[in-house]
Amino acid sequence: MPILGKLLHTRSRRDSVLHQLAAKGELEDIDQTMNQMLNALERLALDDSASVDARFTAIANLRYASGTQVSNIMPSLIDNRQPIEVQRAAMTTWGRFESNAITETLLNQWSSLSPSLRETASEILFSRPDRLTVLLNKVASGNIPLSEISRSRLQVAAKSSDETIQELATKLLDASGSKNREEIVQAYQSSLQTRGDAARGSQLFTTHCANCHRLENRGHEIGPNLATVKTRGADFILANVLDPNREVNPQYLNYIALDVDGRTLTGMITDESATSITLQRAESAKDELLRVDMERLQSTGMSIMPEGFEEQLSPQAMADLIAYLMQVK
Repeated sequence: MPILGKLLHTRSRRDSVLHQLAAKGELEDIDQTMNQMLNALERLALDDSASVDARFTAIANLRYASGTQVSNIMPSLIDNRQPIEVQRAAMTTWGRFESNAITETLLNQWSSLSPSLRETASEILFSRPDRLTVLLNKVASGNIPLSEISRSRLQVAAKSSDETIQELATKLLDASGSKNREEIVQAYQSSLQTRGDAARGSQLFTTHCANCHRLENRGHEIGPNLATVKTRGADFILANVLDPNREVNPQYLNYIALDVDGRTLTGMITDESATSITLQRAESAKDELLRVDMERLQSTGMSIMPEGFEEQLSPQAMADLIAYLMQVK
């Protein structure tokens, strides 16, 4: 399947020999084989009795299908009765296509998506200007709570070259509360004097931190190793949770890449070669982008870790999280 996928990718380029051959109808045998494989993948993707791993792989490989075929399959797979891995794969594959239907589907199901799936949906909706405009208008009208949109994503959108997106994102940032992170850090100083519960803090780590940090065999190893932060002290933990852009290791900077298809991809650079880069973000989601397909790559100057945790953690909850991190061995 990857070989045929490479062939399809190459033939889509107007200046390629394969594109010219396809225009002359000289790739019929390959097209027939490809269609048979794609139809088999479709049946497997929709087969509830198949293993989740097999369905996940089938859905991922449907990125080689047509936009029409994908749009017919994916809505039924983005359903909370489906395994979360199947839902995420369906979103990710469908998100690669130019489709108004995926925007409508994700926004209609927004309230029923789990937090991790909502993060995947956000990545897809923020990846194209047309999708992002619809999302920001939904938030501005109150149909989607502003608190459910990452402040860091809004900060990136506020720097967009699209004036409509820039204006909408800036207004939402202004409405989302104080931009002065130091004021928020100072407001949470009581957490340093409050007795925390490490057991509750452990649960908070799983809920809020494990998407990007791995600790005690839980989570994803994307951000820094939190087992060492206790040596820096509780005040360091507090400041860096609430103001993650205060002190950013270049390794954990968030980047924006724009590809030739108009997609916007984000994440920290975890791998580079002469021909490609790899961007990684929450829950170890990755995008590999060929340099020849990349129109622009730019650092946001901000950490991969989002701002706004004060909206999810009360001062007592912060004390609990600090208590847990300070006792991890």
